[in-house]
Amino acid sequence: MWEISEIWGGGVNFNRPERAPTAEELYSDGPHAATFAYEIGDPNLDPEVGKGIEATLRAEYERFEATLSAFSTRYDGFIFLDDTGVEIEGFDVLKFSQDDAEFVGFELHGHLEFLHAARSHAHLGFSYDQVKAEFRDSGEPLPRIPPRRGRLALIYMAERWDARIEGWWVDDQTRVAEGESPTPGYQTLNASVGHRFFAGTVVHELLLRGRNLTDEAAYNHVSFLKFQAPLPGRDVSLVYRLLF
Repeated sequence: MWEISEIWGGGVNFNRPERAPTAEELYSDGPHAATFAYEIGDPNLDPEVGKGIEATLRAEYERFEATLSAFSTRYDGFIFLDDTGVEIEGFDVLKFSQDDAEFVGFELHGHLEFLHAARSHAHLGFSYDQVKAEFRDSGEPLPRIPPRRGRLALIYMAERWDARIEGWWVDDQTRVAEGESPTPGYQTLNASVGHRFFAGTVVHELLLRGRNLTDEAAYNHVSFLKFQAPLPGRDVSLVYRLLF
């Protein structure tokens, strides 16, 4: 870690992740109802070993704070589910395989505070992340890699009240593995307002919360059932909590 100045700071992290294959990855041989797939393991899988580096740059100035992190990890024997293109009894046959792979990406997050009073606080929060993952020899993409996405949120907090409005943008995922279908992007809007009041040592809290208020059709690219079970549509709920 380095403190470059009163505003800027940074750091570098080296890591070596290692993971043994799971029992499912080794010995599966049958239909998996949760994924609508027939999964086949490989008892000869070796441990998955990686070598990675991550660099971080941090800025703090008065009411602004942000962190940018970039990373690269190279795996020897990365374990993944490979689509064989074959079907058994209507189930797609997926086989656990391994190959050398590389993940490269970055993420950004931070906030800008524009109200800081004795009993109230408000800030604008933001985040963005993306990753590119591919086989090292062929350069072809790995399956089920999430698309890039961004978030912008306006948050207000006080002694008895808090409120939030938050927007998510998720890009299309068109860089897909062989046998994998592209996934369209989406934008969602979430909001909530809460009030708390006190009775002795007990805290009562009411929260009105809305998710995907624009009722956007949204699909999770990493899900095996992304089109059969899309993400929830518009949802509005009133929550009461008792804390003691």
